[in-house]
Amino acid sequence: MNLNKSLRRKFRNLKIGTLNCRGLKGKEGEMKKTHIAEDMRKYNLEILTIQETHLEDQAPEEISTIDGKQRYVIYYSKGKEKNNAGTTIIVKKGTNVKFKAIWDQL
Repeated sequence: MNLNKSLRRKFRNLKIGTLNCRGLKGKEGEMKKTHIAEDMRKYNLEILTIQETHLEDQAPEEISTIDGKQRYVIYYSKGKEKNNAGTTIIVKKGTNVKFKAIWDQL
């Protein structure tokens, strides 16, 4: 029985969500990022995947809640084709995850 407790501590459940944001460009996109951070805190999400960002590939970006107490890292991806809308993965800072690309669109 002690083994089960030990494994539960090591392998805890992650809360993961998904969202179609319909664009994260410009000033409106910056406001959406703050609202997304607030929603991630509200629902205690550690990972959020977002579709249709309409953003190009760029370096990871850090965002935070309005009060700055909770921080998240956004990882961007955009396919090579012109009509791809872009995706992101947002991870709560301090969450121990690793990503491995399995093809160039991820």
